[in-house]
Amino acid sequence: MRVDVALLSGQCASIEAAPGMRILEFRRLAEEELGTHIKDLVAADGRLLPGSLTLEQAEVEGQCLCATARQATLVSRIGSAAFALLRADGSLVTWGDPFSGGNCLPVAAQLRQVRQVAASFGAFAAVLEDGRVVAWGDPDFGADLASAKAQLTDVAEVFATGFAFAALKSDGSVATWGENYPGGDSRNVQQQLTSVKHIASSSYAFAAIRSDGSVITWGSKNPQLKEEVASVVAICGSHEAFAALKADGRVVTWGSPKFGGDSSGVQQQLRGVKSLAASQKAFAALRADGQVVCWGDAKCGGNCQAVQQQLQEVHQLAASHSAFAAVKADGCVVTWGHPEHGGDSSGAQEQLRQVQQIVAAKSAFAAILGNGRVVVWGDPARGANTCEVQDQLYDVQQLCASSNAFAALRGDGAVLTWGDAGFGGDSGRVRDQLEPRGRKRLRGEARSAVELQLCLLPPELRHSHQDGSLEDATIARWLFGRMAAWLKQLRPEQLQALLAAAPEQVRDALRSSGL
Repeated sequence: MRVDVALLSGQCASIEAAPGMRILEFRRLAEEELGTHIKDLVAADGRLLPGSLTLEQAEVEGQCLCATARQATLVSRIGSAAFALLRADGSLVTWGDPFSGGNCLPVAAQLRQVRQVAASFGAFAAVLEDGRVVAWGDPDFGADLASAKAQLTDVAEVFATGFAFAALKSDGSVATWGENYPGGDSRNVQQQLTSVKHIASSSYAFAAIRSDGSVITWGSKNPQLKEEVASVVAICGSHEAFAALKADGRVVTWGSPKFGGDSSGVQQQLRGVKSLAASQKAFAALRADGQVVCWGDAKCGGNCQAVQQQLQEVHQLAASHSAFAAVKADGCVVTWGHPEHGGDSSGAQEQLRQVQQIVAAKSAFAAILGNGRVVVWGDPARGANTCEVQDQLYDVQQLCASSNAFAALRGDGAVLTWGDAGFGGDSGRVRDQLEPRGRKRLRGEARSAVELQLCLLPPELRHSHQDGSLEDATIARWLFGRMAAWLKQLRPEQLQALLAAAPEQVRDALRSSGL
């Protein structure tokens, strides 16, 4: 059969394939034809096509499938002490506390063609392209999936509490493992876990949204819903409570009142809500009119009265352990909550202009500006100090945070880290794997070019001294001229990567030559 595949860019390929070919295999054909890594294939009717289906089962003959390109992704969370970088080609790099998932060497042979990764407080779980799952890190935090191994087939996505994982399968069923009470044991609700489309989590419990908008919860420190909730489109979890956003813009909460589980005091204001954010003990709701409503522990951002007048035309919320940050339509930022955990951004306000995105660690925030630069505030010892990498933080496309450290992904593929070394702030062990795309190749090309130029040196320069040594200054001038000519033949992105790798004096010299 013939099936067309198109990227959002408009690039299209027409592919001939056997009806019995699985979507996973067909996607690889499409990647070869389109020259890019593909994350998902979507049918003309909007269906996301599971990799386990055959083309015939998917009923896509003669259709034009929409392909989404896969991008590199950083993975961690508040509570974690490690990071994972999932590259566009499905390979994986980890760093940070080796006992918390920062070392994936024990399972490295299995980590091929990784599709998605999730983090608990001390482990990672990865979904492979064939629907299998691999986990590593601390067994007490979900790294041991032996109890669920037989069920972990045809998995679409994994989710995590602090101590357990839940796997959402392509058929809408769910498999869980990890510590029993914090969500690893779902036997009491297993029969209800059907037609699930998304799973949210607090530190100790899971909440699954089914296709009909109903919610199923399990885990410890999580009182059951007092009444049936319907038409839920999104759920957000604090440490021990949940807030559910309904299709009509209203919000329902449950769980420990000390952690934001009781929103009765602001219920009348919770209308027209479009998104939710949670700190450890409080919630913030962003309404369609750009205003913000808060509830929960005031010390953790549950009271925003002091900045309420500034909270107008807000379009994004982020939360640390005990504070919130709101990005306004004009790119400015408003913060509230515990001042030492990022609630006080006064020291960074002059720089917080044209903010595009904000990410939070436990006690610090980091913002990407419109020019690709990064601004941080909060506790300097826990991520709010970029002195060692500030000059390298340009063209940043993505930020990610562990408990006390940050990682930034640049447009050239390089990853920079800072913060507490024990929480992933030091990525030196895998530095060579986090360099810009093509830098290794370029260094190799540059080395080969230097060796070639030395071979082509005029005889009088090759043996300018009786002992056969070289006259450094003379050769340097000659070699620089030849190298400059070679460098001018490089593509702009190649030259940029090479310059970034060169010593400062070399960069200055090359730029003065017109490069």
